[in-house]
Amino acid sequence: MVKKAFEHLRPGGWVEYQEFSLDVLGVDDYSKAALRDDPTAYQGWMDLMKEGSLKLGRDIDVTPKLKNWLIEAGFVDVVEKQILVPISPWSSDPLEKELGRLHQENLYNAVGAVVKMFYAAGMSQEEVHNYVVDYRNNLHDPRLKIYHPWVVVYGRKPNPEEDGNVQSDTECETELNGTKE
Repeated sequence: MVKKAFEHLRPGGWVEYQEFSLDVLGVDDYSKAALRDDPTAYQGWMDLMKEGSLKLGRDIDVTPKLKNWLIEAGFVDVVEKQILVPISPWSSDPLEKELGRLHQENLYNAVGAVVKMFYAAGMSQEEVHNYVVDYRNNLHDPRLKIYHPWVVVYGRKPNPEEDGNVQSDTECETELNGTKE
């Protein structure tokens, strides 16, 4: 898809990809332990999606590869940014709280779109049902303080007069509360 975008884009034009990472980040010790020890505490959900998608012949874990794909396709001025989005409205920051509320609702309602991957990973219908119930309960656990990284990668198709040397910013910013870390 990146190569096709490069072929069809006019010189000087930009392309941008936005994807959620399949790795999540716990903020405190409780959340980190839950992500590590509870397979329904979101990271386990992501891991099952990865496993099932690979068994279906698809690799959905694209965020670590996007930047290199743009560079390999010939884009220049390639930039990758990471924005941390709460998976629920736990944050005290009003913007993050609203983002978390919306993301939680989206994650809750998107369950039907991904259960096919769980069947591909070898789970029975009953196992999937029970897993979904536990997952949805975890989404509403106010003790879990988890960020879901949103990865944004963009680049420009060089103009014909440019020498074609690939330039890339290795900048990988994490934006949190409007500040860059």
